Amino acid sequence: VGASAPREYSAGIPVALGPAIVVNPSTAVTFTEFARTFPAAGAVKISAKSCLLLSGRVSIARLTLDGALVLENAAGNPPRALAEHTFEDEDSGIFFTPVAEGEGHDAATAMRGFETEIRHMRNVDE
Repeated sequence: VGASAPREYSAGIPVALGPAIVVNPSTAVTFTEFARTFPAAGAVKISAKSCLLLSGRVSIARLTLDGALVLENAAGNPPRALAEHTFEDEDSGIFFTPVAEGEGHDAATAMRGFETEIRHMRNVDE
């Protein structure tokens, strides 16, 4: 899993942000369940700007991700396996934009010091 070089946001704190990986509770609620999602973790490469959304019972054997990807499986379906997938799109992913204090943002954005934008989300349909 990649990490970006530290950047300074409005609060003056250097932060190295990694990929945004969102796991729906239907996928995993414990680390052990999450580890089962990636049976060969060494075969999974995710860049720092990537966004991966997982929902339902899924398993990922090999993945190279440099962008934004959704893998879903409806409740009640048998586990969905992604054998091998490569998605690389330099315009796709999660992007962080620093915000200045006093710009009128909601409290969470003001505390965080940046806004996020997910571009070109791709849904895996096999």
